[in-house]
Amino acid sequence: MGNYSALAEENVEVAPGHYLMTLVPEEKPARAEPGQFLYITVTGEYDPLLRRPFSLFDVSPGERQLKIVYKLVGRGTELLKGVAVGSRVDVMGPLGTGFDIYDEGKDLLVAGGIGMAPLFYLAKKLRERNKEVTFLLGARTKAGLLFVDELEELGVNTLLATDDGSQGFKGTVVDLLAAYLQNNGRPDRLYCCGPAPVYKGVLEKAKSLRLPVQISYEERMACGVGACMGCVCKPESRDSYIRVCLEGPVIKHIF
Repeated sequence: MGNYSALAEENVEVAPGHYLMTLVPEEKPARAEPGQFLYITVTGEYDPLLRRPFSLFDVSPGERQLKIVYKLVGRGTELLKGVAVGSRVDVMGPLGTGFDIYDEGKDLLVAGGIGMAPLFYLAKKLRERNKEVTFLLGARTKAGLLFVDELEELGVNTLLATDDGSQGFKGTVVDLLAAYLQNNGRPDRLYCCGPAPVYKGVLEKAKSLRLPVQISYEERMACGVGACMGCVCKPESRDSYIRVCLEGPVIKHIF
């Protein structure tokens, strides 16, 4: 789809170095699905040259509001941080392939750090179908556990892990996953987003138990629509390369 202008209705720090931005599109975009992303530029010029992809964190009915959560990691996100309420950014999307949702079965969501962003919207859509949802959320410290209260307000069973033990289970969210599976049995499917150690650990656990898992991947992007081949990767369980911006960012693995 083409690009459009969106009004910044909110741009607020929600945890150290983490921000929530609410955008109001000038024109109604295509229907947004959990796991898709927005491709955003702030300056409208060539510095930085490339747009930045951000997972959809939440979407209001009718796509009137599109919300993203971002972490300060470089020039692009520093520019985004400086966007004042009432100003506009240029947006493409929603883009990419999102999560598949099923009416039956037990769903277990696993996120590390900022990887909780696309899984929050997924959890919301699952709860709208009156499904029981368990969400394992991990971070290095308590300060990195984002939107825990909001998850619980949705009626999501939320279990926490921190590397330093400052809140919840002491260890990584992959360690928490192993403990959860040992004590609660296997779900029908896994959903995951997080840094490489998280998704690789979840993928290994899914493979050992022959559980279907959907993982949201992250790669540097250029065009955002699959034309330039700049974001290709070869996920495990796939025989060929995929474009993260088009066939992904969500990839389904069945063992």
